Amino acid sequence: MKTFKPVLIFFASATLNGFCADANSAATGAPPAATNFISYAPAILPGNGLAQHPFLYTGEWDYRKTNQTLFVVCDGKVVWTYSIPIKDANGTLQELGDATMLSNGNIVFCRKTGASEVTPDKNIIWNIDAPKGTEIHSIQAIGLDHVLVTINGNPAAKLLLINTTTGKTEKEFTFPELNPGASPHIQFRRVRETKEGTFLAAHLRDQKVVEYDANFKEI
Repeated sequence: MKTFKPVLIFFASATLNGFCADANSAATGAPPAATNFISYAPAILPGNGLAQHPFLYTGEWDYRKTNQTLFVVCDGKVVWTYSIPIKDANGTLQELGDATMLSNGNIVFCRKTGASEVTPDKNIIWNIDAPKGTEIHSIQAIGLDHVLVTINGNPAAKLLLINTTTGKTEKEFTFPELNPGASPHIQFRRVRETKEGTFLAAHLRDQKVVEYDANFKEI
């Protein structure tokens, strides 16, 4: 049986608090809480449950629905959502992945078939489609106008630093070639640039984490 595979991206930040304040003041009524799920949580949760912190939640793989949805939760209530079709125009499962709220309230997110930046009023202001035969499962916001995108591909994956204002790829690195001919689906997840300027990459298929220097040499 196909199941619901959630991905939770959690931010208890001033940005989310500000977004929540704006959303609550503008809302005419938040969507009701979901009831069509099985909860495996204990009867009594620590803290204040969903009201403990504001958070951004990415839901994927719920085959009962035609859409996959990003949720912003404030004070235990859904105050904002953005949905994409569970499959693209070619019938490919889109599979939401990374999502991050920026300080201006925009949300950068990826899906298997691409990546986008959406505004609080639900306008897409930047987008990249995954080239044929590749997948995108990792995106990191770098400031307000750059993103670090990992493109899983065969024979090798690529890491791109893209200026979302100009659309230019300012840096491009190629990961070491691994398992040529294998599906790119489980090559990489959660690739991040550190504050020191190095890169941490979760090699999912190979069950390891590798740190690369600024010139993309393994350290």
